[in-house]
Amino acid sequence: MTAKRRLHPSLLLVLVPVVITALTIYIVGWKWPELAAGMSGKTETWFLRAAPIPALLFGPLGGLFTVLVLPLHRRRPIAMAGLVCFLAVAGFYCLREYGRLAPPVESGFVSWGQALSYLDMMAVIGALAGLIAAAIAAPNVSAQSGAMTVEVQGRSRNLCARTSRSSSSRGIARSAVVARSISGERT
Repeated sequence: MTAKRRLHPSLLLVLVPVVITALTIYIVGWKWPELAAGMSGKTETWFLRAAPIPALLFGPLGGLFTVLVLPLHRRRPIAMAGLVCFLAVAGFYCLREYGRLAPPVESGFVSWGQALSYLDMMAVIGALAGLIAAAIAAPNVSAQSGAMTVEVQGRSRNLCARTSRSSSSRGIARSAVVARSISGERT
């Protein structure tokens, strides 16, 4: 069976957040300690503690910047890929924190309320920043799906006439009628 519809080459841009996330995780996971080796004591400690921030932030930022330069009808898959990359990395860091905090809680030494004060704040900051970047990309995606309406003299008018390629002349005529009715002209 052959595909009825071919994918547009610009949909390969879906790979941008995936590749950026993969490269960032590679650098943070395997090269970050080597980069920190040449630093002084306190700088090295904070550099290693800040490792979750780029891992959680760069994938959604790559998706956001890609979404911002594309036309509306190409944004949704890239924004979704950025969100999925963020959720995957954030899920990893959530499991890491759970694995770190669960043994003292399960042994009865500390309650979950007390254990939450020991969360890695760098991971929390990175998760919040990544979530903000993914959320900023989302309104740019949702603008394409809704019809724009304008309230004129107590009546709302639809400004986006959805037309197919075969009925584009009817869509143009319909848009002209809507524009005239908003301005108050008679046909």
